[in-house]
Amino acid sequence: MLTNTTTRLVLAAGVIALTAAAGCRGDRSDSRPRQFFPDMDDSPKFKPQTKTPFFADGRAMRRPVEHTVAFGALADAADPSREGYLKDDSAYYFGTGADGKYLTTIPSRVTVDMKTLERGRERYNIYCSACHGYDGYGKGTVGVQWQGVVASFHDVKFTDPAQDQSKDGYIFHTI
Repeated sequence: MLTNTTTRLVLAAGVIALTAAAGCRGDRSDSRPRQFFPDMDDSPKFKPQTKTPFFADGRAMRRPVEHTVAFGALADAADPSREGYLKDDSAYYFGTGADGKYLTTIPSRVTVDMKTLERGRERYNIYCSACHGYDGYGKGTVGVQWQGVVASFHDVKFTDPAQDQSKDGYIFHTI
């Protein structure tokens, strides 16, 4: 025979379970979703060849930023020459030869001088050293916190000429 207190506890547990089940129906409502970064969610979009008050000249279409890398595209009737697109030079743009294998050395038309090397060092220190470290051993401030092992550039696979990973084309393609 159940006591009065036990009956109340069972009913209270049932009410709590029903309330919890009703609360688990998801985030469904007619109101707009929460916007944590409304400036990014509601940023203006301008269609080509339309007017906009945003730019002083009133044009929505902009010229590409200087030094922008073009993207590849198939030739079409409007531009059969593919002028302005990524060229079909796989050595220069992808680090691979005509056979699809990685190049052993940088193409001769790429100038490698102190200015280029200093620029490379600057870029490495900005984008790569956080994981690989300034010395290339894979012990950067972020790299040591990862569960996986960050590549050390002193590993044999990066110094053995028989390995693909040691070839200039592979390193260029990876970067």
